Amino acid sequence: MSNRVTFHVRVPVSQRWIVVALVLLLSLGGVTTTAAADVEVATVDGPHRVLVTFAAPVAAASEAARLPGARPVADAHIDRSAVQVLEFDRTRDLQYSLRVLGERSDVVSVERDPVIAPVYAVHGTIDLDGGDLQQDGRSPEAMSLSAAPLAGDAQAHDLVTAPQVPPSWGMANEGVAIGGEAGRPGIDVGVRTARAHADGDGVVVAVIDSGVDISHPLLRDRIWTNPGERADGRDTDGNGFVDDLHGWNFVHDNNEVYTDAAHDGHGTHVAGIIAAGSLPSIGFESVAPRARIMPLKFIHGPEGRGSDAVAAIRYAIANGADVINASWGSPTGSRALRTVMAESPIPVVAAAGNDGRSLDTHTWYPARYDLPNLLTVAAVSHDGTLSSFSNRSRQYVDVAAPGRWIVSTWPESQMSLASGTSMAAPFATGVVALALQRHPHLSAAEVVDAVAQSVRPLDTLSATTAGGLVRAPAALDHLGTRVSACPDVNAGSLRFGDISATSPHRPSVACLVERGITNGVSATTFGSSRDLTRAQIASLMARGLEEAGARPPTPSRSRFTDVPGDSTHRDAIEALAAVGIVQGITASTYEPQAITTRAELAAVVARAAEYLADGEVRATGPVFVDTAGVSEESWIGKAAGLRIVLGRTEDRFEPAVAVRRDQAASMIARLMDRWVQHGVLDAA
Repeated sequence: MSNRVTFHVRVPVSQRWIVVALVLLLSLGGVTTTAAADVEVATVDGPHRVLVTFAAPVAAASEAARLPGARPVADAHIDRSAVQVLEFDRTRDLQYSLRVLGERSDVVSVERDPVIAPVYAVHGTIDLDGGDLQQDGRSPEAMSLSAAPLAGDAQAHDLVTAPQVPPSWGMANEGVAIGGEAGRPGIDVGVRTARAHADGDGVVVAVIDSGVDISHPLLRDRIWTNPGERADGRDTDGNGFVDDLHGWNFVHDNNEVYTDAAHDGHGTHVAGIIAAGSLPSIGFESVAPRARIMPLKFIHGPEGRGSDAVAAIRYAIANGADVINASWGSPTGSRALRTVMAESPIPVVAAAGNDGRSLDTHTWYPARYDLPNLLTVAAVSHDGTLSSFSNRSRQYVDVAAPGRWIVSTWPESQMSLASGTSMAAPFATGVVALALQRHPHLSAAEVVDAVAQSVRPLDTLSATTAGGLVRAPAALDHLGTRVSACPDVNAGSLRFGDISATSPHRPSVACLVERGITNGVSATTFGSSRDLTRAQIASLMARGLEEAGARPPTPSRSRFTDVPGDSTHRDAIEALAAVGIVQGITASTYEPQAITTRAELAAVVARAAEYLADGEVRATGPVFVDTAGVSEESWIGKAAGLRIVLGRTEDRFEPAVAVRRDQAASMIARLMDRWVQHGVLDAA
């Protein structure tokens, strides 16, 4: 088998509580070619499958009838498709058919059925007893967890000791060190903030993978049930599959979606990240706990087949899945697999691969397919860095999600620790499930785009298209489910008579007042229509950063000669100027009493967003025709991409217009919303 990687790990057998470090690397040794005659053919008779991609959809039965000894592989969900799987028992029939197919102008490619081979090491597990830990008198936090993390070349290093592995750091990261490496608070997908808005209820996630242990105590209540099927030995719902109550096993062509722990650990682990019951005794939770898992097994232990992956994708679509998780890949592309994924009306989330290389020059599929409904996910570690084993690319890898030291479900009522982009993908899949719960009518491309555009920017993840970490609250907000910095503030109690009850700025003013960022010009007047000076903007922003625990220190020496030392705004101006959030008119003057324009405030909030996020904000917002050539043009684009500033019309921003106090309050409140959504500020 090509591209096989072997891991050598030393584990003391005396440590019952050793948690698994699982790495799944899937190798696919298929041959893709536009010339059918180039397909490798075995010299012995027996079932041989080939994947044929046509230029347009064709009927499976009629194509098989044109070739001697050919039969279409059962795919009850689709009769006409551009991709057909044909099976031959006799080598001579296959060889003849390949020549015939090679002469047809409507045949795009013919591929030998790809073989998919996972390679992973299992070192130990945590046992569950009726849903709780068998603790042997010891708490999980006190255990020394040993594991072998992947290096960039996908080879195992010597064991490292992890004194504490928070089981759900990817859901809510408080900065605990793991394996001697300090963590970074907020490097997680933000499910606890998102939980008030979505939990995955009603969303079906197809886990196309190895099998899933559907009797696991944390999974058994989260497994999809086919509503039209009964266990009566018949195809009750007429979908072509007998008794497919909870999915299908495409390896053995039966309804047993779980075989055993030796073969189905990977799929079980992936499923638990997406949707599983919580385990408070160790702090375990999943991303979308009320979603349903549709187990579609096409990998069995050391291998699976591309034709089965094709059938599984079609099953998922035909039977109501809302999103597909594809935690597998291949260094060899498949035209047939790409075509089937392109035909999918639902999102597909794929692992970027574990070679520690750039997909600009290294091949890995389906991660490298350029499809609007495909989200490719790299792995981020608990400290916010791109995991050394993770593939990356600003062209092909969209986003990053937690993928190292991930605890999840394991067969036979166990839990295990795993690392790999196979673990990162289901985190993103869970976020997609949350988004689809609130916005079920969006297209696959719209959902993928929303998740990618709403990432938390991080310089450490710049080697991805979006340049950041998947965040559930930001994705929900991007799609229209408001996730506010002040969710419980009653705007109706605001005592400012100059802000009407219907003013769009009233909730923002109430939020800033609640958080101590601003106040009125008197007890009953906010001064909504007044302009803001450059000095006032600096103080407002400094108080916002202080609320987030990130106000820069004030330099000991002043740079601006026109800012009096006794000015109430002096410290804020100097502190923010030192880190580039505000800027002087010249090297030594600030002009604190000058009126702030919309362009200037947009630049300040965008720079503050980058400062606190610690990463470049990619400009993905609307393009305004009147900002071309304006010195703040790029910052306006970034602020618009974050949805912090809005245009005065659909295509005009009016950058030179002065900012009123109520308008500025809305901009700053939206900035704080993003900080909450990105995990750098707690909601009020």
